[in-house]
Amino acid sequence: MTTPDPVEPDADVENSLIDALAADAGVLTEYPPGVPELVPFLELRPRSRRARFKRKFAECTALEDTVKDVQRRAKKLAATTKVTPELQALRMRLSADVDELFGLMDEVLEIAAADEVKWRAWSDGLADDNDLARVFQLYMTRSQPGEASGSAS
Repeated sequence: MTTPDPVEPDADVENSLIDALAADAGVLTEYPPGVPELVPFLELRPRSRRARFKRKFAECTALEDTVKDVQRRAKKLAATTKVTPELQALRMRLSADVDELFGLMDEVLEIAAADEVKWRAWSDGLADDNDLARVFQLYMTRSQPGEASGSAS
C-alpha cells in the first residue's frame, strides 16, 4: 500500500488532511466501479447505527488534528536540524497516526455501508490507501444535507 509522505516540507497542514490525502490521489466526482453502496449518514438506521457513525467520525476528526500537530512539529524540527532520533521518532509516529487515520476512515465507511460484508471485502482488497481516502472524501461531500445521494452501486 502506498501512503503519502506526511512530512513533505511543502505540505499544507492547514487544510483537511483527509482532503489532502484524497487530492494527492485525485479528486473523485463519482465512486469507482465496485465500491459497495454507501448510505448517507443522515439516513442511517437504526439511530444507534447513526450514533456509532458520528462517534467514529469524531474520532477520525480528532486524530486528524493530532496528525496535523505532529506533522507541524516534524516539519519544524526537520527545517532546523539534520535527521536526529527525535525527528525519526516523530516521523514514525506520524506514519503510524496516518495508518490509524486510514483505519478510522475505513471503519466510518463500513458503518455507512449498506452491506458491511461487501464493504469489508472491497476495502480489504484495496492496493492503495489513497483509494480509501478518495472514497471517504467523496462520501462525506455527498452525505451533507442538501447534497446528491451518497450511494454507489
